Amino acid sequence: MMTESEKYWIDVLHFFEKKGYVKYGLTIPFLVGVCKQKYGKNTNKDWLKEFLFSLKRLVESQKIKISYCSYLEEDVISIRVSKWLNDSKKIDDNAIADYIQKYSDKISKNLNSKIDDEWKTFSKLDLDRINEANINL
Repeated sequence: MMTESEKYWIDVLHFFEKKGYVKYGLTIPFLVGVCKQKYGKNTNKDWLKEFLFSLKRLVESQKIKISYCSYLEEDVISIRVSKWLNDSKKIDDNAIADYIQKYSDKISKNLNSKIDDEWKTFSKLDLDRINEANINL
């Protein structure tokens, strides 16, 4: 069973994919930022760790997948199209530790969107699309 925040960010991810706003998926900092906006969450390392364990469970249940986006040079999360195609990166305790190390500082500074090879706060376009998703969910 999914939590309310899991359902929310998966719905936002699905909306972005369906509208063609993303080609390969959304980054972990982007999805964490979306949740932070919606729920006013304090996204400290413990919350990020909780989010990543949730991500691990959802990958294992084949609801989502993690893949590498060469354009962003980052891992991205996307909705799994087929349960028969096992094309997701595995997420284990080491991967979770790596993601925490890589992203916790960026997330704490609200650097949720990678634009032109640089982590930045959400752009106006990002915020408009997030608001559009919220209206349509």
